[in-house]
Amino acid sequence: MSLTTINPKDLVSIRQAIQKLSSLRLGPKSTPTFASMSISGLAASLLVQTDGSKILSSVTDLTSWIAGTTNQVAVTDDSDGTVTLSLPQDYHTGASPTLAGLTLTEFDGIVTAESGILSASNILDLGTSE
Repeated sequence: MSLTTINPKDLVSIRQAIQKLSSLRLGPKSTPTFASMSISGLAASLLVQTDGSKILSSVTDLTSWIAGTTNQVAVTDDSDGTVTLSLPQDYHTGASPTLAGLTLTEFDGIVTAESGILSASNILDLGTSE
């Protein structure tokens, strides 16, 4: 059911609009369904939250919803309703992260370090015994 525009000078349109509203039987336990709704106090394309008074508002700072972990994942507010997640260092196949310590388990091979950079080889040349 859609409501029509009310003409304040037309008593018939006012009466019809009131009849349509009363037929909806809206009350505290009602569960109306809307095809669409626009709320002027909200920002477009942002998440919506309710405050302590159950009032809707747009979420502009997601860092209150997403927490990072110290020295593991940093969460930065982008000031536009989005966040950026990052690690304290670059970790990818071409990266050279700096670590205070490293423990290798179940490692089968030889580890060498040159200029502080680890490399591994599973070939051990012990020479030949003749």
